Amino acid sequence: MQRHLFALSLRGLLTKPLVAGAAALLVTLALLPVAGLLAGIVGAIVYVAVLLGIRYISLAEWEPLLAPIRAGLLRLRTSVSIC
Repeated sequence: MQRHLFALSLRGLLTKPLVAGAAALLVTLALLPVAGLLAGIVGAIVYVAVLLGIRYISLAEWEPLLAPIRAGLLRLRTSVSIC
């Protein structure tokens, strides 16, 4: 496919996700002795934050995922305020 459509550099494609994965792994391993679930959650947040920070992905690309989360949090906030 690479020869027929466009040049695809695996190094360019994989370098930034590997850097983000390494950062997430370090944080996860550091927190693992404290709390396993917390370590996994914080590791995932670090992975996404690093990808955003090094501009591998943009916030606009995350919008399809973030919109339902925001809507759910707004509903939760509204229902808690009412009670």
